[in-house]
Amino acid sequence: MPQPYKVFIIYAREDAQYLNELRGQLRPLEHAGRLRVWSDSEIDPGVAWEQEIVHNLESAEIILILVSAAYYNSAYIHDKEIKQALARHEKGEAKVLPVIVRPCAFLDDPVISRLQVLPTDGKAVNSQHWRDRDDAWVDVVEGVKRTLDAMKAAENRREQEKRATAERARREEEKRRRTARQAEENRRREAALQQAREEEDRREKQQREAADAYQQADHAAWLQASGADNTEGYQDYLARFPQGDMVREARARIKALRSSNGPTLSKSRNMLIGVGGLIVLLAFWLVPKMFERENAAGEFAIATPTELSHDRSKSGFDLVRVEGGTFKMGSPDNEEGRFDNECLHAATVASFSIGKYEVTQADWREIMGNDPPELYFKGCDLCPVERVSWNDIQDFLQKLNARY
Repeated sequence: MPQPYKVFIIYAREDAQYLNELRGQLRPLEHAGRLRVWSDSEIDPGVAWEQEIVHNLESAEIILILVSAAYYNSAYIHDKEIKQALARHEKGEAKVLPVIVRPCAFLDDPVISRLQVLPTDGKAVNSQHWRDRDDAWVDVVEGVKRTLDAMKAAENRREQEKRATAERARREEEKRRRTARQAEENRRREAALQQAREEEDRREKQQREAADAYQQADHAAWLQASGADNTEGYQDYLARFPQGDMVREARARIKALRSSNGPTLSKSRNMLIGVGGLIVLLAFWLVPKMFERENAAGEFAIATPTELSHDRSKSGFDLVRVEGGTFKMGSPDNEEGRFDNECLHAATVASFSIGKYEVTQADWREIMGNDPPELYFKGCDLCPVERVSWNDIQDFLQKLNARY
């Protein structure tokens, strides 16, 4: 429940009658809880009256001044109470309302004359203007009520402004927190992406280094095997480098050496064991090429199973010879989107054999007994095998060699 406004009444002793009449007229507002009246008549005996007056005057929100000739003759009122009351009025801390109770020259008072006086038009409470004195007091009470309403409205506006300010502050704080959370999420996401890029670069570097080391070891092993030029040397090379550059040549030389030293082995066994690894690996390398075609705009599109030749009866195990050579590998410095590790350099590829036809799903099923785990065109026997892992290829090679 809202607290009542505190009303302080300043009056001269000669106007005590008017004080009592006014208090009676204000009683309904007190009962309604809208105001609480205080005057020096409330001071108990033995209490420091001046200190009590100053205290209550300082806490009052409405100050009523009963104006008469007696009011002007009171030195204490003008030296103490009026100065304090007007100071609080000027600061907006309290509202001062003069009440003309008896005719006097209040218009000549530079202070009272600039304030809104009661009753209406400054007609004194005891003047003949009023048919009855109570009519004058009712007019005074109406003026007090208007002041109470105005003060309540101003208080409500201040409270609304306070709530609006608090709401704006809350929204700003929430916005700041959201921005901070988003910034932190972005920072973490960027850090994760950076870590992923660094990890990918590290893996690619390791793969390149491993490939280079394998290539060098493969080359050295072939020099050793070809220098010995015997079956044991070539077999040792094949055991150490089953995917080496010279696997096809090593098997051919083993075949030639065995042909010159004893009975020949099964033609299909020699052919498949000797070149099985490269056939499958290089066939998988060709899979994307078999599924891509260049359109008129220079872009690549994916071929559908119906676009593949359906009159192929060849398997993926027939080989053709590809002569080696040197080519440029990497990206030019001005290529958009290139990475720093894509330096343009010369790369030499030794001669090798490659499957004349891609390894089809039927070929894979014949060796493995089932389809690969993932296929774009499952059930198409003539379609090439795709989306298989390195480990899948190793299993395929082992079963292929075991069969032949």
